[in-house]
Amino acid sequence: MDTVYQFLQHAEEVLRGIPLIGGLLARLYHALLGSAPVWVLLAISIAVPILFIVSVFPGIFAYTTLVERKALGRIQNRIGPNRVGRWGILQPIADGVKLLTKEDIVPRSADKFVHFLAPVAAVIPSVLLFSVVPIGAGLVPVNLNIGLLFAFAISTASVLALFMGGWASRNKFSLLGAMRAVARSFPTKFRWYWPQWPW
Repeated sequence: MDTVYQFLQHAEEVLRGIPLIGGLLARLYHALLGSAPVWVLLAISIAVPILFIVSVFPGIFAYTTLVERKALGRIQNRIGPNRVGRWGILQPIADGVKLLTKEDIVPRSADKFVHFLAPVAAVIPSVLLFSVVPIGAGLVPVNLNIGLLFAFAISTASVLALFMGGWASRNKFSLLGAMRAVARSFPTKFRWYWPQWPW
């Protein structure tokens, strides 16, 4: 964040050093942000790392999944995803649209609010985890002194979402499955801390 803020403060000098189009870029910057108050520059310097995380990381994950599906298709001697776009390159976008437009089927006896809240509570820790991941020198959305401890603590919060999902369906088998998933994930997360545990 500090690096982006420093760049925004000295952007006109930096942009003038670019050959051919430097003067044009410097004039454009001066017209847009030349007389902007300090809080605007600070807000932009906070938003840039967050927008980078929100836009770049999901794209990387989507296309590594596409590569994995193509490789699995090759291993299993079948055609992988190739229908959406040329060579299936738009398949991650189609998967995202399908995921967002799927119907939410809630059992009749379920606790509807907690049933809706469980997947939301599963996604929030994974998104919050990126808030302490540095992108570059000085480019970290939230600069905590205890960033590693925060990362460990927030990654264990996803276990709560597993239990919420099993509890909300009001089904004993779902509840037992959720309790098994919680019991299975707890020791693996904390095995480094309590080495005397046998599992």
